[in-house]
Amino acid sequence: MGDFIPEIDEKKADAERILAIVEAVEKHWLSLPISAHLTTIPPAAPIYGREREIRQLQEWLANPQVKTLGIVGVSGIGKSTLAAYVYRHSPPSGLCLEQRPYNGKEKEFEAKFWADVSKKPDFTVFAKRALANLSGKSLQDLAFLRQKSQLIEELLKCLKQRCCLLVIDNLETWLDDSQPCAQDYQDFFQQWNERGATSTLLLTATIQPKILCSQCQWLTLKGLEPTESIVFLKNFGIQGSDVELQELASRLNNHPQLLGSVACWLKKTGTPQARHAETLIFNSQINLANFQSEKVQLVWLLEKHWQELTPELQGFLCNFSIFRRALDRSLAALFLDYSETDKVLHELASRSLLEILSESETFEFHPFVRHWLEIKALASPLLRKKASAVFQSLATNVSKCKTLEEIAIYIEIFYHLCHEKQYIKALQILKDCEEFLTEQGCQQLLSKLYEYLLVNLCEKNKEKKGFYAEILSSLARLSIELGEAPQAIEYCQQALKVAKAVGDAKAEANANYWMGKAHYQQRQYQKALECFSIAMQIFRETGERAREAATLVSLGDACSSMRKYEQAIKFYEQGREVAIATDLAYLEASARNGLGKVYQALGQYELAVEYYQQALVVEREKGDRICESLSLSRLGEVYYSLGQYQQAITRIKQALEIKQTIGDRIGEAICLKNLAKVYHAQGEGERSVECYQRLLEIKQEIGDLPGIAQALEQLWLVYLSQQQHERALDYYLQLLEIKQKIRNAQGGADAIEQLGEALDALEHWGHLGQ
Repeated sequence: MGDFIPEIDEKKADAERILAIVEAVEKHWLSLPISAHLTTIPPAAPIYGREREIRQLQEWLANPQVKTLGIVGVSGIGKSTLAAYVYRHSPPSGLCLEQRPYNGKEKEFEAKFWADVSKKPDFTVFAKRALANLSGKSLQDLAFLRQKSQLIEELLKCLKQRCCLLVIDNLETWLDDSQPCAQDYQDFFQQWNERGATSTLLLTATIQPKILCSQCQWLTLKGLEPTESIVFLKNFGIQGSDVELQELASRLNNHPQLLGSVACWLKKTGTPQARHAETLIFNSQINLANFQSEKVQLVWLLEKHWQELTPELQGFLCNFSIFRRALDRSLAALFLDYSETDKVLHELASRSLLEILSESETFEFHPFVRHWLEIKALASPLLRKKASAVFQSLATNVSKCKTLEEIAIYIEIFYHLCHEKQYIKALQILKDCEEFLTEQGCQQLLSKLYEYLLVNLCEKNKEKKGFYAEILSSLARLSIELGEAPQAIEYCQQALKVAKAVGDAKAEANANYWMGKAHYQQRQYQKALECFSIAMQIFRETGERAREAATLVSLGDACSSMRKYEQAIKFYEQGREVAIATDLAYLEASARNGLGKVYQALGQYELAVEYYQQALVVEREKGDRICESLSLSRLGEVYYSLGQYQQAITRIKQALEIKQTIGDRIGEAICLKNLAKVYHAQGEGERSVECYQRLLEIKQEIGDLPGIAQALEQLWLVYLSQQQHERALDYYLQLLEIKQKIRNAQGGADAIEQLGEALDALEHWGHLGQ
């Protein structure tokens, strides 16, 4: 009895240790920063049974009424494998099913795309990659899409215009509502639910997302059937009677990944007999099969594999875990200096500790296994230095990067430098990548990378406090671009505190500048003016001419918004002079645009035209299509005010063409509205109607109910002015319905009153009752 008590204590301690590892792994998994990676579809793998599940999924896929379906189940249960099987057997030419349970009109997918989001890709990366594959456009063609709203709109538009299959694997990665980037995915799902599409969304997750619970057909995936588990174990080379094999599978809840891990372990011990599992596994330490959590069982099995590895294999495994991206055998050999790298890689894969991703034999970890290894923290610091050095030697010049795949290697270098505590070098890597990632619309990714650097950088280290303030200011700028002004102000306040503590005037000026931008975004113009004034004074004192020019233009914007036009003109003129002196064309164009807006507001249209045209020349020279379209649109407005309708039409059409080219649907709608207004003023009713109808289509596509109401109202007014009362009535009935939808009580009352007027008009013209 005395000998038995220590054994119980040892088992209890072992269980507590494993549960602690599971908790640490889960915490580490959720805390990982987002990346630029979208991993590919899993390699083709044998399907054991699952006939019922496959039949159900194929039935839903074939049904045009089902637009969202999902597979939910615990980690390692086979969700991705099953989804990949269905994906591969749903070719673009149509569903190749031997027996089609659905008898209606079936879907034929024109395109399909698989997105594994287990590595937390930024929403911009996910959306652009999906768009490129589903629409046939190149990533370069989509470079203009920077705002999340634009990306969501274009992706939904593509999914509506074409019949596509979009798979999002491992969706649980983005189910944490506390993460800002998770909101982007949720916004996409929300609009997907509301607007519908001709395409199909297939999801896999460990839990059902709340936002999709009622809108999705969910298949709950459980363990294999007993007969399927028997076949599974036999194919892995485990011997024994069906009863013994079934007993072993039952102890492991028929969980495929657990079955595979145990089978690998039994084979490696030289006893591939099912009956030996009881002695070698379940009775040797503690029966973790009694725990409901498959993660607990998986960690325990991983620990068993670990104990069986030689010190050399343990070292290789831990060293390999430092790589966030998949490596082929040649790169692994380059980094790890093992004479038999290929043999070691296959040995670890045979133990289910590594996964082979494709025919080219690229190796990487299952995410859970990677995090388990990272918790062990045994990787060599020297290896990290070597990995960083090798990646830097393989990297090309950042300025030559044209795709996210090319920039990904710099993100890898960044993480290695952070692990080495080379924070200043890591910061420089981010600054080098910043322009490219911003152009690609990856502000969320950049923000997360800066946050990752911030938490690793010791604030109390006086030497690094200046860099700390710089990172905070960068985070503030990114928050402003993401529309998160309150968060930006908080970052600026922290940066100001640090900058003043160390006497860093430049950092103080930057913090004030971005705080001014945040206040301006919130329409707190007086506060913005105060912050810009402080920043400008410091920039002048420190000789930061470029920053001075930018601040002067921002001061002009703040004064213009406060209708202090004389002060605004003064600041814009000063900003223009400094911009010209420092050869900063984009700031010169901004100043001229600002002057154009001020003179337009003052009714001095000739001067407004002059400045807008000057800005247009600069924008065209630098190839800034977005700013060019804005200047053209403003020129159209001014020419309209001058009564020069043909000039207005020419400029607005040019702006419209650019908006359509770059995919700016909101900008396109604004141009169409302005164009319709000009045509109406010129007496071209038919063209005005055509523009309003196109405007209505866009508003309906993007689900903008107030915009739909405005377009319907304009169409009603145009047809009423043309005495086409039946058409006017039709649009007003639609308008009334939309106003009721948006619960605009006042608008509804107005609509009823105006509907009465329309009915009176119909009666007057003798059409009522026909």
